[in-house]
Amino acid sequence: MAPMLKGQGYMVFSASDGQEALELSRKYPGPIDLVITDWKLPRLNGSDLCSHLLKERPGTKVMLMTGGYLGNSNFPLLFKPFEYKHTDNKSSGRLGVSQAIILVAEDEVMIRNLVMLLMKAEGYVVLSASDGREGLELSRWYPGKIDLIITDEEMLRLDGMNLIAHLHKERPRINV
Repeated sequence: MAPMLKGQGYMVFSASDGQEALELSRKYPGPIDLVITDWKLPRLNGSDLCSHLLKERPGTKVMLMTGGYLGNSNFPLLFKPFEYKHTDNKSSGRLGVSQAIILVAEDEVMIRNLVMLLMKAEGYVVLSASDGREGLELSRWYPGKIDLIITDEEMLRLDGMNLIAHLHKERPRINV
């Protein structure tokens, strides 16, 4: 993931375990916008790492990657496997539809951009909204089929559950 993010212009710090990541954070004087960490790490697991980081750097966005964790998490989860590949936009996405259209509604810019980057790398066309209200308006404006909605649950102008309810009424075949 680090090479993909660096290739998109982000400054990336990498660590081999949770304790090393925590030490890197403590040594770095500047702001850290987003921490993406694996759930299972040596010396300090990802959940504990995120808890420490949020105490020391309130407001930092965190995301845990997991290959199969199905319990409750206090942090957003990014499920593996995923892969970054360059695409010519002619490939079909995992939905099995050429040029599948995904609507992403997420109020956190870093998370929205990361999801968009990953989905575009898989060959999807991504419509982006900064909150549920904008997602609903974008859905109404967009004339074609939208295959999938990826949304945050908690957003200010219209939360994810209400967005899904509206979209299911207006686009009954949309996947969530």
